[in-house]
Amino acid sequence: MKTIHLFADAHPQGGLGHLRRMQKLKAILESMRPSAKVRLFAPHLLADEAIEWLKTKIVGADLTIIDSYLAKPAYYANIQTPLVIFEDFFCKENAAFTAKSHASCPTYIFNPSHNAHNAYPKELQTHPNYFLGSGYLPIDPRFCVAKTLKPTPQRTLLCLGGSDLALDPLKSVLGILRYTPLKVHTLAPMAALHSLQSVHSGLNFTFESLLNPQELAKRLFASDIALFSGGQMVYEAILSQTPLVSLPIAPNQLPQVEALAQEGALLQVGLDTLLAALQSLLDFKARERMQAAQRRLHLGGRLLPALQNILAHV
Repeated sequence: MKTIHLFADAHPQGGLGHLRRMQKLKAILESMRPSAKVRLFAPHLLADEAIEWLKTKIVGADLTIIDSYLAKPAYYANIQTPLVIFEDFFCKENAAFTAKSHASCPTYIFNPSHNAHNAYPKELQTHPNYFLGSGYLPIDPRFCVAKTLKPTPQRTLLCLGGSDLALDPLKSVLGILRYTPLKVHTLAPMAALHSLQSVHSGLNFTFESLLNPQELAKRLFASDIALFSGGQMVYEAILSQTPLVSLPIAPNQLPQVEALAQEGALLQVGLDTLLAALQSLLDFKARERMQAAQRRLHLGGRLLPALQNILAHV
C-alpha cells in the first residue's frame, strides 16, 4: 500500500486557500487509488493531522505534495521522495528542484491559476514536469451544478476569505452594499461576525461563519450573484456557474483575477466600481454571457491524466 502525504499552509495571514485546495486533491487521490493511505497535514483542525508540519520531521511517504508559501528551499531539499509542489506564481527556487531531480525522485510543479503559463519562462511552459493553468485545478464535484438564472437577481453571496486581510475590505464592502436592493448573505471568520452584525444589521443583511465545502456549495446554488475576493473561491463560483464579481484583496490574487476577467468569467472591481458592476449584472443577457464564458474554461479537465502519470511512477 502506497502512502501519500499532503502538506498545506493554514494561518490567519494567508487564510485557508491552500488547505482547501489540498482537501480537494486528497479526495481525488483517494478516488484514484482507494488502496493508498493519503494523509493531509496542516496547522488547522480541518486537516487529518493538525500540526505545524514545518517544524516536525514526518517520514514514511512514497509521494510528498506541498502547497505552501512558507516552505523554504531547504525544506524541499530534505525530502527523499518524489515531490509535487503547488504554487501560485513562478518561483525560481522551485524551478531549481525540477532541474536537479532525477528519475527515482522527480519534482513536479503545479500552478492551477488560469493562464499561469504566461508568468513562466518559455522553456518551462512546455517542460514535462510543469503543469500550468486552470486545467490542472483540483475541483470538488459538489460545486459542478448548473445554475438556472432568474430574470432579476435577488441574493448576493459575499465572502472575502478567511485571512486577516479580509476584515477591513469586508467592512467597506458592506457599507457600499447598503445602497443596493440585493439581499446580502455574508460569510466571514467567526471572530469577526459579532462586530459585523452589530454595525450592519437589517433585513437585507444576514451573516454566517465560514462553511465546509458542502454547505458553501448549497449557499452558492441559492445565490444569484457571488461577490468574492480573488482566492480559490472564485473557481468554486465559476464551477457553479454563478455570476461573479471579484474584489482582489492581495497582490498575489491579481494575475488570476485579471486573466479570468479577460475571459469574461467574472467582473473585476475596486471599491469605487463595485456598485456599477452589480448594476450591470442585473441585465439577464450579461449574466448569460458570463455563464457561457465560465463553461468554456473546463476547469480541472487536465488534472486526472497528469496525476495518473505521476502515480504510475511512484
